[in-house]
Amino acid sequence: MEKKPFEETHNLHRLLLATAIVAQGQGDAIGKIFHDNEAYFTIHTHGHGTAPSTIIDMLGLSDTKKTIVFSVVKEDRWPIIRQALEQRFSVSKLSKGICYASPLDAVMGVSAYKMLSNSGFAEIKESRKRHFWRKEK
Repeated sequence: MEKKPFEETHNLHRLLLATAIVAQGQGDAIGKIFHDNEAYFTIHTHGHGTAPSTIIDMLGLSDTKKTIVFSVVKEDRWPIIRQALEQRFSVSKLSKGICYASPLDAVMGVSAYKMLSNSGFAEIKESRKRHFWRKEK
């Protein structure tokens, strides 16, 4: 039996790079929102705000230390993630942030796409489960 190409056996989703800039210490909560919504590829990094002190004072911001969270999300999941982030940002003054998503124009290779879109993990999990049950019998 001939193996069919990945794009013939799976729904391909357009991918977006979501970037969230939040107060330091809020990165884990934002990462959990992404993870809970099928975005398993997430990177956290430290940042430092560059706004002039006059703007910082005028806006009442006390800390310029930030956490930047990058995540690759499926386009069809973005509205759900966006809504969850808006709810998180409205919890308190400490949980404020900004998040935006930009489309990824190209991903080279099926393996890279599977990793970024979380498409391959379900297959691997299922094949391990089948392999496990074969050993038991």
